[in-house]
Amino acid sequence: MDQRGIAVEADSDAEAVIDEQRAHIEAMIRAWARVRLPRWLEQYEVIEVETEDRIALSNDVILAVRADAVVRRKSDSRMFVVNFKTVANPDERWLRSWEVDMQLMTELLAAERRHGKVFGGVIIEGLKKGARVKVDRYLKEIRDESKEVAGYIDRSPLLYGYKCDADPPLIPLQYQWESTTRKGWYKFRTWREDFQHAVLMPTTHTALEYWVNWLPEEVLENLFVTVPPIMRNEGMIESKVRQIVAMERTVHKGVDDINTSIWNKQHGMHPTWPNVTEQLDEHFPQHEGECLWPSKCPCWELCWESQTANDPAASGLYQARVDHHAKVNSNG
Repeated sequence: MDQRGIAVEADSDAEAVIDEQRAHIEAMIRAWARVRLPRWLEQYEVIEVETEDRIALSNDVILAVRADAVVRRKSDSRMFVVNFKTVANPDERWLRSWEVDMQLMTELLAAERRHGKVFGGVIIEGLKKGARVKVDRYLKEIRDESKEVAGYIDRSPLLYGYKCDADPPLIPLQYQWESTTRKGWYKFRTWREDFQHAVLMPTTHTALEYWVNWLPEEVLENLFVTVPPIMRNEGMIESKVRQIVAMERTVHKGVDDINTSIWNKQHGMHPTWPNVTEQLDEHFPQHEGECLWPSKCPCWELCWESQTANDPAASGLYQARVDHHAKVNSNG
């Protein structure tokens, strides 16, 4: 990350994007805590949060799992795995897609094994982040004395509001979250605003805290969507486990064959054995339709620039993947 930096859209400033995304994370957490957390606590008891698990799917494949949370429903004591998912637009297609996402169901296995009981299923809590749009389509009138505005931003009422400067004694300082074209009003960044002239709530300490507490509850409610519990399906879970095991074994064989090709080349052995490029083509076919859409693939150089492909580490663009799952005892 230090070498390559964060990947942002063309014409966007990386530091500005980081600043905005940091604010979005804080604002989303504050908004969820205000309108969603109390209702969750009414219905569910939180059993654990982000607990690491590893479960054996076969004698040679271990699934590493870290579910967002496990909860117990108070009405009937049924337990569920909870997943938080960000989404630009939670339309019907997005909602229905989780019904057939069996990858989620595999997260049940480890939690069930550890708790010694069958769970009810999975609950998806959608966090609506808003569409990412080009600045000149949304912030045409923003007043920013520091630098010219460019690139893309997250279109969210948590981050961008409307402001009318005070003109004493006739016009007081005013804010609103709804779009307006009235004279004197302009867009502003909520997390950078100095609300000292507003009537601050006694419990607020930051600009975002003030803004999230000031926004109407219905505005915040619109930022979250809960998918109805996806109930457990034993047959589909067993089927998915078989698929995962088969895919992992295929990948393992491909890696072994490529390593053999590298060893043969280094030691001048087995000249008839397929070379590395041939092994890559056989075991790991490319999907060119996804190279540039919906965004440029981070492995573009690895696939299409021979110098990078010959020595990815030396290019400075890539580094060996580090397992981000903590080591825990496998549940057999």
